[in-house]
Amino acid sequence: MAGSGRSRLGRTPLSLQVFLVILATFLIAQGLTIAAIVWAPPRGAPAFTYQQLAESLEGQAAPPSGARRLVATRHAALPADLTAPMSANETRAAWRLARALNAPPGDVRFRLRPAPTLVMLTSGRGRPVQLQTPAAAPPVPPASRVGETQVRGEVLAALRRPDGGWTVVAPSPEMEWARRLAIWIAGWVLIICPVAYLFARRITAPLRRFAASADRLGRAQRVEPLEISGSGEIATAAQAFNAMQTRISRFVSDRVGMMGAISHDLRTPLTRIRFKAERAEPRLRAAILSDVEQMEAMISSVLAFIRDDQTAGPPQRLDLTSLVACAVDDAAATGAEVTMTLDEPVVIEADPEALRRVFDNLISNALKYGERAQVSVQRLGGEARVTIEDNGPGLPAGELEKVFAPFYRTPSAKTAADGVGLGLAVARTVVRSHGGDVTLRPGRQGLIAEVALPLPGS
Repeated sequence: MAGSGRSRLGRTPLSLQVFLVILATFLIAQGLTIAAIVWAPPRGAPAFTYQQLAESLEGQAAPPSGARRLVATRHAALPADLTAPMSANETRAAWRLARALNAPPGDVRFRLRPAPTLVMLTSGRGRPVQLQTPAAAPPVPPASRVGETQVRGEVLAALRRPDGGWTVVAPSPEMEWARRLAIWIAGWVLIICPVAYLFARRITAPLRRFAASADRLGRAQRVEPLEISGSGEIATAAQAFNAMQTRISRFVSDRVGMMGAISHDLRTPLTRIRFKAERAEPRLRAAILSDVEQMEAMISSVLAFIRDDQTAGPPQRLDLTSLVACAVDDAAATGAEVTMTLDEPVVIEADPEALRRVFDNLISNALKYGERAQVSVQRLGGEARVTIEDNGPGLPAGELEKVFAPFYRTPSAKTAADGVGLGLAVARTVVRSHGGDVTLRPGRQGLIAEVALPLPGS
């Protein structure tokens, strides 16, 4: 029952899973914001006495109100915020401040700005305090009590200096609550990110398996059927992929088997032709036997290719430099002039027997059409590159790609050496099955054959 429950959960449509992830993220973000405001609300508006305002205007350090301090600045002219006419409450506050400063009332300006909207909504303490003073002419309080009256809010006060400039004081910006909110959100992000990452990997894991299997299938490698798991869309795609893989494998197997059967059965009539040619005149017999031998060589090459393809082993981790060096040593042991530029070890995942046949064939071609061969192995980005350069006549630009076609031979190759024109086609097929490619390009003197193979994890 538990397994069936997991299966039903895993078959949830991908669109619904993505929608639920987005919805959960939105709800968590809103919940964190509300929790931060409820559990750590912004501070209310600061409260300062007139005496503190006066001391700050005169250049003295006033005690802070919570985390807010009075900050004094100098201005050559009265700031725009203070040029508008003052209200009745502000006029009375300016009069009280002038008394605390022992300054003429005309040299003092006062403004009580409302608190930020967020503070007013979350703390309920952001409204300016109404100064309790009769509406008649401002009374003159006793000097001993001038500094005891407080004003709460975003205060802005100014005092005219003897030189005509103005000193303006205002509470410092509210930063403490912003810091606390940032720490709160950062802490929750550190907690949620790993959970979100694991959940996202769970959703995308079937897609990664699907992509890896498609990549291996594209390289003509054997692929195990995909596990039917994940969302409904991915499970449907996996079923279609498995069916497609089965059909492709059956199609390729049937065609290769048919090609092998035809090649094998052609040997019987070729043998009869050989016996009949023995009774022909010498000149005709030589021509017929030459064609028969060429056809038998082609058939042998096809059968060898089919046999090697059917007996290909699984990829192994191997040192490409050592593999190429062995092929170079074997060629040099026959007296050929072949050298290799040694480089650092390059580890790849491949079928060693198949790659060894590729390098044997390319080195043999270089020596066949040139007097010597220069081999090098290097790492370039996410690839391993093996270059085999000869000093032969090279190829025209239009022939560099045609020679990879099965049984295609250039006019010079038909007379210069033996062969049926299948070696380069087989080499490219093997290398492409490993995710790489074989290309030809002109060299300094002759031709350069370059084999590119992907490095593990690239």
